Amino acid sequence: MKNPKQVDFIFAFAFCAVLLFGCTNSPPSNDAGLVAETDQMLTESSPQERDDAMPMVTIQVGNTRYAVSLNDNATTQALTQKLPMTLKMDELNGNEKFHYLLETLPTDSQRVGRIKAGDVMLYGSDCLVIFYKDFSTSYSYTPIGRIEDPSGLAQALGRGSVEVTFSNR
Repeated sequence: MKNPKQVDFIFAFAFCAVLLFGCTNSPPSNDAGLVAETDQMLTESSPQERDDAMPMVTIQVGNTRYAVSLNDNATTQALTQKLPMTLKMDELNGNEKFHYLLETLPTDSQRVGRIKAGDVMLYGSDCLVIFYKDFSTSYSYTPIGRIEDPSGLAQALGRGSVEVTFSNR
């Protein structure tokens, strides 16, 4: 009969070998594939690294220009086909400027819950909105994009109506 220490050693060696070779020869689990797929999606969705990224748009208020990163959706695509355009945007609630477009745009309305200064959205199918203050909301909007650096936006938009030019960058 073998020594108990030899049996323990052989068992430990066999167990480690199974773990070592079993892990290296097995196909990736669904979790690993999901992580890799998510990493790939994050990389692909980065506008700086994609050739097919949505175009950037510039909003100009007076002499101040703001770069807008656009969402990739049918609403944004339809809107950018109408650019350049200058709109008289009216004040509402001390936190947004809005303009009713002459034509409707495709929508994918959703309850956004929270508005952030710099959000550009569509209310209904024809009301273009630029938000210049953060607040909670129960309303539904179709997201269009976001002003990359909204600092000074509230001051630039001022009180009352303002003329805003949207153009391709």
